[in-house]
Amino acid sequence: MVRIFLLLCLSVLFGLPSQAANTNQTIFLVRHAEKAQGSDPGLTAAGKARAEALAAALQDTQLQRLMSSEFRRTQETLGPIATAKQLRIEVFPAKGGLEVHINAIADAVKASQGNVLIAGHSNTIPAIIKALGGPLVSLDEQQYDQLFILTLAEQGPTGLVTSHFGSQ
Repeated sequence: MVRIFLLLCLSVLFGLPSQAANTNQTIFLVRHAEKAQGSDPGLTAAGKARAEALAAALQDTQLQRLMSSEFRRTQETLGPIATAKQLRIEVFPAKGGLEVHINAIADAVKASQGNVLIAGHSNTIPAIIKALGGPLVSLDEQQYDQLFILTLAEQGPTGLVTSHFGSQ
């Protein structure tokens, strides 16, 4: 409950309109929610509930872009918030290799203005944070509830907060 309260407080803080002199950008990064079995599985019932919890946690946060891999589980994780905020999910294929995928997302974030939400995988979220200049983080294959909040300024990253969303 304390984590959810912290997340809601951060959402309100990051959702406030920015002042002209403030060029900070907030990047929210999550691993896809719980997945079913198969070659390109969608979300389980628990995963769908977690995707709804993500949308609820960030409902008051201004987001300009949603980014995911081409896999169903990442797009379904962003589905509820895309619907609520009427934003398109931008898909970044991984077919060119992991490094190309990571760099394409990092380059798109750097070229963006405003806040971005990225849904990825246990091996891509840490790499995206690193590519954006953030610290090394790790994600366990069984972790679905972590929310990384990376703040970027013109001179580079200014901080990384790790929080949680949904039931654990």
